[in-house]
Amino acid sequence: MKQMQELYNKTAQSEELQEKLTAILKDAKKDGKETFEAKLIGFAKEAGYDLSLRDLMEFIDRLPAKEKDTELTEAELDLVAGGKSANGVMNIIGNVLTLGVPY
Repeated sequence: MKQMQELYNKTAQSEELQEKLTAILKDAKKDGKETFEAKLIGFAKEAGYDLSLRDLMEFIDRLPAKEKDTELTEAELDLVAGGKSANGVMNIIGNVLTLGVPY
């Protein structure tokens, strides 16, 4: 869990990491579930963290309710689209992985 929190914080402070994660999210539907999940794990490894999909899911489940709401505000959508909000990105990852958003 500590590594996931570190990755979360690192991503929140790095425009480059936010852009990489946003690109993965944009391709989620096209890639399909298995490829999407592999890309998320690869993203973590590239950032220096050895995490599993389970680590990611457990972290998302522990986020405060406001941070994992299923609906994003218009402002949050704009931030995510611009790669500026780690919270928004985590919301999308959680939505895709837990709510069965079509890939």
